[in-house]
Amino acid sequence: MKMQTATVDEIFKNGLTGRSGKVYRVESEFTIARKKVFDKWLIEFQSGFSPEKIVKELDAVISMLNKFQMADAIHKLVEDRNSVSKIEHRTDLLLKLCCLFLTTADEDVTVFSETVITDKMKDLDHYSYNAFFLLFLHTLPGFLVSLEQSSPNTSQGQ
Repeated sequence: MKMQTATVDEIFKNGLTGRSGKVYRVESEFTIARKKVFDKWLIEFQSGFSPEKIVKELDAVISMLNKFQMADAIHKLVEDRNSVSKIEHRTDLLLKLCCLFLTTADEDVTVFSETVITDKMKDLDHYSYNAFFLLFLHTLPGFLVSLEQSSPNTSQGQ
């Protein structure tokens, strides 16, 4: 099967059609369950580490510093920096982040399931990676801006 391409305008207008025939539309907002996953995956995508891994690595360095093991702490930080710079596993994270925004008409968006995300990735694997990359670049900034704008009102109880 030939790889399919799609422009951002086409994705927003028509959605993406999976191998199964399901049509995936772009959502502009999240449920709380999906927002929690989005935050975690975005941090991991940006840094190369999950939030839990970051805390674990920082705890290890702090422990070394508390024991005056300066050389070990520096070595650990250099290893972590080198790990962060590796991007091989981030391709899947980008696709997962995009799939959080893509939903079908019959999908229950109030429930998050890693299996549903994996199934979407398989169903849409005939599309060019560029389509997902462009979707991510066009969707994420607007989502983050609207999230920032709504956050102060939410935190003030308005």
